[in-house]
Amino acid sequence: MNPSRGHFANLSPHAHASSGWGEAPLCILVENAAGALELLGKTPDENRPRLHPLVFSGHMIDAPDRVHSRFPADQEEAAKEQIKHAIREIAVAAAGRQEQIIGMAGATDGGDLLFHEACAELNIDTEVYLPVPELTYRATAMSGQPGWAERYHGVLSRAKENNKEAMHILARSDALPAWLQGKRNYSTWQRNNWWILHHAWAATTVDRVTVLALWNGEAGDGPGGVADMVAAAQARGARVVVLETGKAFGLPGPQPPQQHLPGPQPPQQHLASHAEQAGPAVAEQDRQGEDRVLNAVWLGHRQWSKAADTTQKNVNRWRLWNLVLLVLGAVAAAGAAQTWLVSGAAAALAAVSAALLATAGIVQGTMLTADNASRWTDARAASEALKAETYRYLTGVKPYAGPDRAERLRAQLDTVQTRAQRLLPDQQLAAVDAGRLPPVSTFERYLEERAQKQASWHKNKAGQHRKSARTLRFYQLAATAAGAVLAAIAGALPGAHLAAWTAAATTIAAAFATHLAATQHQRIATSYAATADQLERLIVGVDAKTASADQQAQFVVDVERVLAAQNEGWVDLLSTAAKT
Repeated sequence: MNPSRGHFANLSPHAHASSGWGEAPLCILVENAAGALELLGKTPDENRPRLHPLVFSGHMIDAPDRVHSRFPADQEEAAKEQIKHAIREIAVAAAGRQEQIIGMAGATDGGDLLFHEACAELNIDTEVYLPVPELTYRATAMSGQPGWAERYHGVLSRAKENNKEAMHILARSDALPAWLQGKRNYSTWQRNNWWILHHAWAATTVDRVTVLALWNGEAGDGPGGVADMVAAAQARGARVVVLETGKAFGLPGPQPPQQHLPGPQPPQQHLASHAEQAGPAVAEQDRQGEDRVLNAVWLGHRQWSKAADTTQKNVNRWRLWNLVLLVLGAVAAAGAAQTWLVSGAAAALAAVSAALLATAGIVQGTMLTADNASRWTDARAASEALKAETYRYLTGVKPYAGPDRAERLRAQLDTVQTRAQRLLPDQQLAAVDAGRLPPVSTFERYLEERAQKQASWHKNKAGQHRKSARTLRFYQLAATAAGAVLAAIAGALPGAHLAAWTAAATTIAAAFATHLAATQHQRIATSYAATADQLERLIVGVDAKTASADQQAQFVVDVERVLAAQNEGWVDLLSTAAKT
């Protein structure tokens, strides 16, 4: 078993959704799960490894034609010795705390491969993280120096032999997803850095992540280099250890500051010092960046909501047409069986009945498929997920209480969009404006705008679905009763020729029963009523004026947990109905 996957139950407060719902089929938001686990408490397990992820980021070895040297080929052995020495020191310190080191890195020629090889020599397991599939990655991560291709394949083979789950691939191509392509100065490699860090924080069972960087202190050739990883790691609270290539290799140019930090550096301290150095212009730029991310999330919610509404209307319309076609087809078939009709009229009714029932079959086979139903439910799930994150962000509770809140929100947007990737055309075709953000800036407003309104909405919807279920049940029972009466009359009066009408009534009753089962009105009503009850009990149990910050944060977590569970249950309910 992959050790970094076997301990996700011990969720770090630094961890949140990693790359996509496709990687998290249960659709559980990490912050919600973490809140629940805190209430339940930890289960003692002396045999569970205390995992301490060691993430590596370093320069690729210089290509023969590189002008500005960063990692000369003749410094390979020196670099490996430095990397190995640093790993050994980190591992010894970890062993003193009874922690087990697990290495995480890419596989570019140079620093990455040297890191994997050094870990292997020290009997430390490593995992390989590639932003794109192996062939594509190899084409972009080659230095042109001899021997590295064989070492690359050797690292990958060794990782797979030690652990079948030690290979991780972020995306199928080097192109950014559609929702990120408009983001300036952002690349697959930058996204890859955040992805590896998300995995590291999700894997740690000791609330500790270390990043080892082989770095010359300068910005990279493009977004996503070692400088970006160092900044991202500091913002996420990881310990950063820098191996200064300039001093080690005797290269000119600026060097990074001393980064041998004694422990996790709080993101607040890092960003505060950065703001002091950069001044109010950077603070304003950061605020504008947050606004852009938040607006993108809210726009995404509205687009997914419009796409879900459109698909829902189409599904409901075709369900109604299917019911009408079945009822009319049954009536026409009964009419065609009447002996008192002239042959031409009977034949015409028979043809009409056949056409109606055939059309109903086509509707069922093309419009009322499980795929169409899932397009509706998946779009609604994406919409509600982004809506929930928007409210959490506006309220300022965890995980959006720190200075990296915009990055966390962007990561969540990335996750939701990845989960709903097959439906992106539906989202993009949904013509909506961004609309106004919810008027939520305080806990009191969250209580009013989110919790109370959602409780009222679910209670009202429960009543509507219950009424619809009763109406359909009435028609079903009426048709069943009519069939029973007609069957009784036909038995008492054999010459009444009511057999065809009895069959028609039975078919109509079955059609209403099928429609009732497909719409799931009664079960949805029960689910909505339960959600409204849970929300109302949460609301009664909190006083907005006296609640502490922790109590407010816990209330938001509880409300969003209830709504997320409702959303997941609703999706499963309708998905199951579509399959049956």
